[in-house]
This record gives sequence, structure tokens and C-alpha cells, in this order.
Amino acid sequence: MIENCYSIVVLEAYPRQKSQFIAHCIVSEDYCLKYTRREVVAMIMNMNNKNKNFYEYLGKLFGSRSVESFIHDRIYDDSDKEWYIYYDRGKARAFVSINNNKIKNVYSENKGFLVAVLQQVNREENIIASIVPKVFIQQYREAGFAVKEHSVNFVEIRGNEYA
Repeated sequence: MIENCYSIVVLEAYPRQKSQFIAHCIVSEDYCLKYTRREVVAMIMNMNNKNKNFYEYLGKLFGSRSVESFIHDRIYDDSDKEWYIYYDRGKARAFVSINNNKIKNVYSENKGFLVAVLQQVNREENIIASIVPKVFIQQYREAGFAVKEHSVNFVEIRGNEYA
């Protein structure tokens, strides 16, 4: 059973031809509870550092020099942050952390994964002015955030509510 899940993609065998699979995109927490992690191809989860598998999902990214040099920012697991995590095939692929309606951390190994997470955040949170890594400027725009230049490595973004 998957807890703290917002949307998932599940692969199931096509009814008539076992070699074909169809992907179901499920946007309901009730449906998420029907699946185990082995059945899930991708999902967006919301959690904090007190959740059971938090460090299993994100632990390798904290303190990673490659992540830090890519986004020009450090990632901390503060207890007052909520994390939206794009989990795909057994690995956290992208995440956004939030504290007091501000985005604090952003990372994605594949920029396409990040758009889905940012769209989820933009739908569910009233994001006020947040200073975030500039490397994802196009993804912020694709997810519907208003973007303003801030410095060489950072931009300021605002969500739908405050754009």
C-alpha cells in the first residue's frame, strides 16, 4: 500500500495481448492505496522527514556534491519542510520542498519530471515569492509560475495565486 501519494502511473497488462501494457495515470489518493510500490511506475508523493521512507527516497541526494554544483544550492532536511517527490522506478527523480508557502529546494535529474511536480505544487499550494535555482527557469514557466530575474544563479517565482 502506498501512502502520501497524489498521483501514480501503473502499468497493467493489456487484456487481450499479454505483451502489451497500458499506463494508467491515477489522480486520487484512494486509488494509490490499492497498489504496492512494485506495481507503480511513477508517482508524486508528499512527505516530510518524519515519514517512514523519507531517507530511503531522498537520503542519497542530501549532501551530494553533484546535486549542489548543478543547482548552486544546498539541500537540507529541515523538519518544517514538506516535500513533493517524483518517484519513478524505485528512485526519487525530482523534488520540491516547501516551508511557509515558499519553495525552498528544487532538484530534478530530468527536467521533464520536475514539471509534473511543480504543477502539483502550483495546484495545491499558494506559493509566495520564492528564490529558486535558475537552472530550471523553463520548467517553472511550463508549470505556470511567474518568473522574475533575481541573480546570476537564482530566479524569483510566484505561484498562480500570487502571479
